Formats: sequence, structure tokens, C-alpha cells
Amino acid sequence: MSYQPQPPMMSVPAPPPPAPPPDVPRGDRRRGLLWIGVGVLVAGLVAGVVLYAMSSSATDDAVKQLARAPVGCTTTLEFERSGTFIIYVETKGSTGDVAGDCPTGGESYDRADSDLPEVDLTLHDGNDDEVSLDTLEGVSYDAAGFAGESVSSVQIDEPGTFRLTVESLENDFAISIGNDPNDAADSLTTMALIAVGVGVLAGGALILLGLRRRPTAAVPGPYSGGQPATVEWQPQATAWQPQAPPPADPFGHPPTAPLPPQPPGQSGWGTPPP
Repeated sequence: MSYQPQPPMMSVPAPPPPAPPPDVPRGDRRRGLLWIGVGVLVAGLVAGVVLYAMSSSATDDAVKQLARAPVGCTTTLEFERSGTFIIYVETKGSTGDVAGDCPTGGESYDRADSDLPEVDLTLHDGNDDEVSLDTLEGVSYDAAGFAGESVSSVQIDEPGTFRLTVESLENDFAISIGNDPNDAADSLTTMALIAVGVGVLAGGALILLGLRRRPTAAVPGPYSGGQPATVEWQPQATAWQPQAPPPADPFGHPPTAPLPPQPPGQSGWGTPPP
């Protein structure tokens, strides 16, 4: 049988463990966006507070600008624009100077009874045609020392001069005409809420962007982030093959050693001497 030698076993040392990744420096914050966001937020809050405070004074101004007509006379009213106007029974306030056949100088009133008085209203336009009045309830105001509740509404198709006659058995009130004084306050309140909302949303978004740090480039180093390369060693087999021993002699003679290898061109018996 033939003997096949096993290649020698060699141990390869394990590669060293990978080095930990280096600390990546963190970028700076976007301070410009941060301060802009703070400014937008503060501006929105301040604008909202100012507009909300103005809504109270807007109601007072709208109430003071209502046209008024005393009881027991005819007042001349100038409508500078067309539209729908509300007629109130004003139970607290003063008439001030009025045009028409009513006494001038103004009178103050403060009705103690919570029920509205019975009143008859007649409105004529510049052509002395009577203008129809529609019943309207549910609109009221109480501001700047005046208080009133709606009783009618009128549609003015063309601006001009109109005459309003007020008749009643009581005289502790007056008639006021105009728009809803609460509309001005509602508009400013809505604007205040919008200003606050825009300031909070826009300013908050800018602040969040400003708090985020800038991205930084990776720092080069020995660590590449992957697994280190390994080199496998494969042992090479030798070309030498051992010769099998000669077969045993059946007659008991000792085995003959094999002849050494001869150079090319010579026989195995050698060359006789000369």
C-alpha cells in the first residue's frame, strides 16, 4: 500500500479585534434660525395681546358712533352708504346733539325697568316715502356707558337723507341706529388669534430648526467601519513521494537495497574498469 503524508498543521493567530469608531464631533447649532424663531414667536404673541386689547376699545368706539334719535320728535339722519342697519332701543346713554325738530343739547337716560318700552317708529326717505322696517331681535351691546337691544332692521338701498320719527308713552330711552358694535371687536379678536397662531407655529418651527446641529463630515482614521480583511494560508504539498519497500523473497534471501539513482546515460551495472 502507499503512504500519503498529511500536510503539516499550522495555527494562524486570530486577527486583533476591530478598533472602536472614533468620536465624531457634533456640529454647531443654527443660531441665526434660533434667534429668528424666537423673534417671530415673541412678535406673534405681542401682536395678539395688542389686537385683543384693541378689541375692547373698538367696541366702545363703535357704540359711540351710533346715530341717535330722542323720543317724541323727528330726527334727520344721514346715511353715507347703502346696506342693512340695525335699530336699537337704547335704555342707557345720552343723545348728544341731533338734527331735526328735536331739542338740541342732548339728554341722558337710564331706564330702570328691564322690559323694553313700547315704541312706534316711522322712517321716511328723501322723497318722503316711508321705508319698511323689519323686526330684529337678539343683538345687544353694553359698552362705553351705553346699553341697547335691537328691535328692527332697515335696508337702505341708496345713501341720502332720511327722517326718523319716534313716538312712545315713555321717554326714559332713545333710539340708536347703526351696525353691530360687536363686529369690530370680533374682527380684532380673530386677528389676534391668527397672529398668535402664526407666531407659535412659524416661530416654533424656526426654533426647532435652529436647535438642530449642523451635519459634520466623517473623520478619517484607521477604522473603516467594516470587518478587517483576513488572509487564509493554504499549505503546499511536497513533490516527494516515498517508495514502497521491495516484496519479500520467497527463498528467504535478504532483501536487496535499491540501487541509487544513476545519472542519465548510464546503466545500472556501472562501467568496467579499463
